[in-house]
Amino acid sequence: MIPRNRTALLSLVVVLSAAACADIFGFKDLTRGDASLDDGGGDADAGNGCAQRAVDDSKGVFVTINGTDTSTCGSRKEPCMTIQAGVNQAKLLKRSTVYIARGTYNELVDLSSTGISLEGGWDTVSETWVPICDTSQVSAVKITMAASKNVVIDATQALPCGLSYLSIIGKTTPQPGETVYGIFAPNAGLTLTSVSITMGAGGDGAQGGTGDAGAKGGIDCDASDGAAGASSGNVGEGATPGTFGVTGYAPSSGGPGSADGSAGTPGECNISSSCITTCNTCLSVCVNPLAGCGGSPGFGGAGGSGAGSSVAVFGWNSNILVIGGTFTAGNGGNGGNGGNGGQGGAGGAGSVLNATCMSFCSVDAGCATVGNQSPQIGTTGGQGAAGGQGGGGAGGYSYVFFNGGDAGIVTLAQQPTIIIGDAGQGGTVSGAPGKSGLQGP
Repeated sequence: MIPRNRTALLSLVVVLSAAACADIFGFKDLTRGDASLDDGGGDADAGNGCAQRAVDDSKGVFVTINGTDTSTCGSRKEPCMTIQAGVNQAKLLKRSTVYIARGTYNELVDLSSTGISLEGGWDTVSETWVPICDTSQVSAVKITMAASKNVVIDATQALPCGLSYLSIIGKTTPQPGETVYGIFAPNAGLTLTSVSITMGAGGDGAQGGTGDAGAKGGIDCDASDGAAGASSGNVGEGATPGTFGVTGYAPSSGGPGSADGSAGTPGECNISSSCITTCNTCLSVCVNPLAGCGGSPGFGGAGGSGAGSSVAVFGWNSNILVIGGTFTAGNGGNGGNGGNGGQGGAGGAGSVLNATCMSFCSVDAGCATVGNQSPQIGTTGGQGAAGGQGGGGAGGYSYVFFNGGDAGIVTLAQQPTIIIGDAGQGGTVSGAPGKSGLQGP
């Protein structure tokens, strides 16, 4: 039993020789790196009882790429064109197996709450179904991920059923933060026989948005030195690791930066240090707080989004039996960088003479011009400090088999080939970095 890691409850039971167990647990045969999305190789079963394989018309529905999806499809004479149509017909007719002929099928196959098995590795000659027994036995039938989906086979709550002699291939261009699954099977019973799964990388997290600028300063502040705000806002917290649950992987985003930087200080007076204007003719004194106010600090940048993970087989409280095959998880996505803090608000311009002077001074008598026609006598306030940088998003995980929950178990009846991608890196820049992802078998 592989110990549970700190974020996931992953149980793995290996039924192999002692030497083979050592290889699995020591990962001596694992290849690191981002694998290309190929179609898998041959299978050890080819030539070993393969020729005795036969379809059963009473238990099966038939699918070929040249078939037609109709309300009556599914026989050898009238096969369905898509695997999902075959599954739907199998449910309707209470059949247990969908036989799939050579070809590439780009679709999401929904086996949820069914006990229907998928069996590839077949060629057709007229209405005769011939087992493929050469090295293309597994790669002959390819099920590829639709561009708008993140799952190839959805086996949620599937009753005990099997997938055999199939290649499952993920997409190469995930959406930002998207987690991709070859087989998604929480609360399921599933047997995988000579199956090849090749997944692409999880989606990178998106960069956090830039914070809004601070407000511009007003015009009626006591005079100061007009200095810019000295300290920027605090950076946001880096993201904690993403988490797995019954609904799959949940990415973790960084925290926002703060808007607690300092404001700019008010401007100075450019007439006298006390900002006093005297109307000599009227013998009145007007005290005018006319310096421009400092700008407000900028708002914090948004945290970077968490990245998606790449998971070949996902289960939760599921019982999954693996018999041979090849399983490749892509790289975990990289977490998004935190957004930049917003710029501090501009300082306000100094105001003109206070209009209350008009009640004491007469323009005609030679006093200084007052009201909106007066010259600016206070300087501009200082600019506010920038907001804090957002924290980085968490990097995604790379898992070949993830089966969480207290009752989750994966059994390896024959040693499969396992290839694990790199864990995604947490987003950073100058904000706090997010946690990097993890890897698992």
